[in-house]
Amino acid sequence: MVRVTGDSFVINYLIDNPKQNQQTLVYCVKAPCFDESIQLEIFSWHIPKLVEYLYDDISYIWAQLDFGIFPRSGFYDFVMFNLFDHGKEAVYKVLDIGTKHQVLKEAAMGKKPVLSVRSVKGRMVVQPPKIRDLSLHEVIIDSLTPD
Repeated sequence: MVRVTGDSFVINYLIDNPKQNQQTLVYCVKAPCFDESIQLEIFSWHIPKLVEYLYDDISYIWAQLDFGIFPRSGFYDFVMFNLFDHGKEAVYKVLDIGTKHQVLKEAAMGKKPVLSVRSVKGRMVVQPPKIRDLSLHEVIIDSLTPD
């Protein structure tokens, strides 16, 4: 995601996480130091606000973290984990709200469903406030194929 300094800094994800693991959910955020004269990055751990979300009698968790606004331009990386005594474990986001319901139906019929899952992580690119007045071109690297 591309944002501008001063935009709201909110991370929201719908996740499928067992209730017994809800107390162990944390976001790890890597952000530029708020003092512009220092070029170091800061790592911080945060506990998200959790709200239960029901869909067709299946429970999901809405994990939200609100930091206010982006104070400085730079790269803001985040990842969500379950922290346990034996280490950390990735948390996976819900790609399609109906997927879990369909998988349960197929499993009941004896079919082996194939799921693609993605962990909760991302990067927000924060630009200076006047960047929208410039003429910039974004090239999406993943969509280019080598010759």
